[in-house]
Amino acid sequence: MPVIGIVQFGVQSIADRYTYVPHVGLFVLAAWGAADLMRRLPKHRHVFSDVAGAWVVFLSATTWGQAGVWRDSLTLFRHSADATGSPARLNQGLGFAYRERGAGRIQGGNLDGAIEDLRESDRYKPYDPETLWLLGGALMDAGRPGEAEAVVSRLVDIDPDAERGHVGLGLIYESQGRRTSPGSSSGGRSRSTLRAGRRRPGSLRPADFR
Repeated sequence: MPVIGIVQFGVQSIADRYTYVPHVGLFVLAAWGAADLMRRLPKHRHVFSDVAGAWVVFLSATTWGQAGVWRDSLTLFRHSADATGSPARLNQGLGFAYRERGAGRIQGGNLDGAIEDLRESDRYKPYDPETLWLLGGALMDAGRPGEAEAVVSRLVDIDPDAERGHVGLGLIYESQGRRTSPGSSSGGRSRSTLRAGRRRPGSLRPADFR
């Protein structure tokens, strides 16, 4: 049903995979039709062979180029953005792809690369709590608590009831030897949430801010 456009499946109404089944008949027609022509025109068999060989070379080169586009999510979304003018939905995809690569770089110890990727993710997807959390942790691990505070403060503003944002702020304040952020109404809560997190087994702990 999605193939003929009656029912939409997922967020997209058009997709390359929808052409697979409809093209089966065209492929059968081309293969059997070429074989039939070669039987009818035996003197031109070499022409068919040359055309078929050239077509295979062309398709192989095209496939090689297209496979590079599908190397990873980030490459794919970049290509799609370049081809379509980067609509809002692709920006969301780019934000996700940068976030995933940034998270992988954190695991690999490449903090500078992770921070760069997570800032790009934040640029494309500016209200994503997970991106802000990862970016704040990477900045803290890189010894940049001032920048981390600005990022985690945005996380608290976006989701004031989320405990981990206040835990993160508490850790930042503690690392700087102060109790609250100047002029911040959330500082006291961050400190108390941090202390509560240390007391309650299974709740957020300082080790979670990574």
